[in-house]
Amino acid sequence: MTQAPAVSRLEELEHDAIANQSNNYRWEQKTLASWQTVIEDEHGNITALTTDKDRSYRSKRQRITTSIRRGLIRYLVVGLDWSDSALIEKDFRPCRLEASINSIKEFLRDYFDQNPISLLSIIYTRDRGAGKLSDMSTSIKNHDNELNQIMPKYIGNSSLIKYNLASLQQLLIVAMRQLKHVPNYGHKEVLFIFASLNTCDDDIFSTIKEVKKAKIRVNIISLSAEIYICKHVCELTGGIYSIAIDDRHLHELVKQHVIPPPEIADVNFSNTAEVLYIGFPDKTFDNAPSFGFDGNQQKLFSSAFICPQCYTRTSEIPSNCAVCRLPLHSSAQLARSTHHLFPVQNFTEMDIVTNTTTNELVASRIVDKSDVSNTNYLVDLSLLYCYGCLSSYVNGDTTFQCPKCFNFFCMECDLFIHDNLHHCPGCS
Repeated sequence: MTQAPAVSRLEELEHDAIANQSNNYRWEQKTLASWQTVIEDEHGNITALTTDKDRSYRSKRQRITTSIRRGLIRYLVVGLDWSDSALIEKDFRPCRLEASINSIKEFLRDYFDQNPISLLSIIYTRDRGAGKLSDMSTSIKNHDNELNQIMPKYIGNSSLIKYNLASLQQLLIVAMRQLKHVPNYGHKEVLFIFASLNTCDDDIFSTIKEVKKAKIRVNIISLSAEIYICKHVCELTGGIYSIAIDDRHLHELVKQHVIPPPEIADVNFSNTAEVLYIGFPDKTFDNAPSFGFDGNQQKLFSSAFICPQCYTRTSEIPSNCAVCRLPLHSSAQLARSTHHLFPVQNFTEMDIVTNTTTNELVASRIVDKSDVSNTNYLVDLSLLYCYGCLSSYVNGDTTFQCPKCFNFFCMECDLFIHDNLHHCPGCS
């Protein structure tokens, strides 16, 4: 007895996508799990069915390709919502609090990689109050250790769920305390991931005036819906207010704050330079482990960085010396922190199509109807690959061409060049 051929997974998802087009709202559409968006190709490789065109478009829309004044030494305060809404609601799996923590952990690595001389602190709001989770520092270990302690204590513990609300005003007050002693050359920023739909405050408008007077830029990402007071404080302080749709969108919104934002216009700005003391430590390798500071804790380790001022052993850089509080950096980190001042221009987007006459793959430039000079032209791709990852093109792909070196890059390499590498490998 012969069995009828089963419908392929790709055809099923295409049928679901057509059925979902009639639904105007996202919550009316059919939910797809993460394992339902991948298939196995003819070579046995796992490939994703979802394209990255939306992610590429959102990333390109947020880019600023002109040279503008940015703050290289940033003092960022990250705020988490530990209210009942963050623990109970399951629209972000497994809960809003764990989704926020996972996004912050990924953000920490990108933040200190792209901003090696900047500092960060983590605070939280719970039970109509707020508190400090980690001090202002450049140590990823300290922040990761504090975040890891939250997971078993709060997530999945139903006994801690009670009638407790978040307070945006208390978050702003604690953030102002953290940023009160920031020198004039530092740029003060706040990033809150707000899971609640309401906030329990007293006179928050007076607090917002103090935040604006202190020149603190407030950015808020909501996990529920648009909240007027959150949007209001972001608009007054020059920040960005956004709403996350799902976990992947939350990661993208948090990653937008990795690159330093433009400076806030100040009519009282003076060109007076300030002296910033920075130590360049030497790295030593000892035969026997010796005591030193790993963050704020003393530990035994063989390789260490020696503070040039007080000769204290430190396990990693960038960091502040645990004894004399001197910022410790390397010359490579200082050089890497300036690439935001010279951004890479946007690449020209082109579609890979098949030439009907020669039956060869060609790259056809996408025509911008608002620009008369942007005409359609063809480039032969029979012998070309992605200049970054050397992957071959197929019909229907999208490629990006550098306007200076005229090399072609795939979509993933285009995102990596503009968001992480910050220079074109073909031009260099």
